[in-house]
Amino acid sequence: GAQLVPDPGSHTSDVLEGFEICFTVFFAVELLINLTGSYYDRWWTDRWNMFDIFIVIVSILAVSLQDVKGISLLRMSRVFRIIKIFQSLKSLRNVINALTAAILPVGNAFGVLAVVTAIYAVVGVDIYGEEEPVTFGDFASAMFTMFQVITADGWATVIARPMFYTPESPRPSVVLFFTSYILIVGTFLLNVVVAVL
Repeated sequence: GAQLVPDPGSHTSDVLEGFEICFTVFFAVELLINLTGSYYDRWWTDRWNMFDIFIVIVSILAVSLQDVKGISLLRMSRVFRIIKIFQSLKSLRNVINALTAAILPVGNAFGVLAVVTAIYAVVGVDIYGEEEPVTFGDFASAMFTMFQVITADGWATVIARPMFYTPESPRPSVVLFFTSYILIVGTFLLNVVVAVL
């Protein structure tokens, strides 16, 4: 397999550490230039500048506290500095603003989707829990099963058909259960989520 982190003390590690220090110094100097060039009071009202402060503080902490556990998580947050590009590209900023405005309505639509899925999971546990312990033995298994159904990941051949064709006789309730779920959630509610976006 590929090695993502060089061995400590190796030449590659030293080079990457040097780059990290250089970029941290560059970001800090850039921040100071922006601060002094923007007249202090106006500078503090821009959220992108607050984001820059966060990134620079994280970078300084990552360089100075390298032996502390979990510092790599702080280092990864510096990747988000590329988000600042959105500030200069108006069309991209419009897309981000539209997506941000849609978060609450989409969250509401997903909430309705989750409630309907939970109702079907409870009904599935109640009706099929004893005969199908793997897929409907408990609420968590049933939720996962219903998630698999909505993603169309082999639900007909892996879940529904084996439940329908039992040794005794076919069970029409299985057809009604899964067909109604697909129609309500797959056809209607997922399209509502897309329409809200």
